[in-house]
Amino acid sequence: MKVTIEHGHANHLSDDWSSTAYWYQTLPTAKPITILPVEERIPNVPVLPERNLQMPELTEEMKEARESWAKRWEEYKPAKEKNSSELKKIRPAGNQSLILNLQRSFVKNISNNIGGTICQKN
Repeated sequence: MKVTIEHGHANHLSDDWSSTAYWYQTLPTAKPITILPVEERIPNVPVLPERNLQMPELTEEMKEARESWAKRWEEYKPAKEKNSSELKKIRPAGNQSLILNLQRSFVKNISNNIGGTICQKN
């Protein structure tokens, strides 16, 4: 018997496939066939060593960029959370026009808060 399975389009997907075969012994054997206890059948999973990664030294420009991002995030996060919670309430109802209006309102609020414009598709 031959079985083939395509792994995605043109076999470019690497999934992990496995199969199981069962063998039923009906004839007597010279010594009894035994199965190991479950604890001994479970494969040993390697334990990866802990990595002690250290943050590289930041330049002044990098430090300023991080501080600038943190400041913007403090202004952006409440509006994002508010709009996200409103969208979650509405999505099950399937009211797409209301969702789009909320998204546009969100983008407008954010662009006003950061003093710039954000391009959006109408």
